[in-house]
Amino acid sequence: MSPSGKRNSSAGFTLIEVVVAITILGLSYSAMIGAFSGSLKLLRQASEYQNALLLARSKLDETALDTSLDIADQEAEENYGGVTYSYKIEIRDIPVVEEALKESVKMPVKLEEIAVEVYWGKVGKEKSYKLVAYKLSPIKPPAQKDAAKKDA
Repeated sequence: MSPSGKRNSSAGFTLIEVVVAITILGLSYSAMIGAFSGSLKLLRQASEYQNALLLARSKLDETALDTSLDIADQEAEENYGGVTYSYKIEIRDIPVVEEALKESVKMPVKLEEIAVEVYWGKVGKEKSYKLVAYKLSPIKPPAQKDAAKKDA
């Protein structure tokens, strides 16, 4: 009550106004938490894809650079950041210019396809990433092959 004895209607908030304000705050907080949770999930997925890309790239480089390694059709697993990644390396020869072979033109190189496929995730919800590169490799002439057999 005011000093004059009349009731002042603008003295404060009513209970309904306070309840409505708290409800609006609660809804906005829940929307922000949902958005934050979604962005964390996207960040984790991006990290998984980045790790898969790095693994595929490193295995592809390893295969392409070191021809002495016998890793064709190799399958293995590696663990990065708590996630297990399985990968498979496939190397296959690509027939190049069959017309040149018909005309007895001998090419001193052969074309190889190197494919690295990385898998991760739960069974039934597996994700994968495949990286393919092509490499020209020298072909040893028959004279060198025969000489190598004689030395052995």
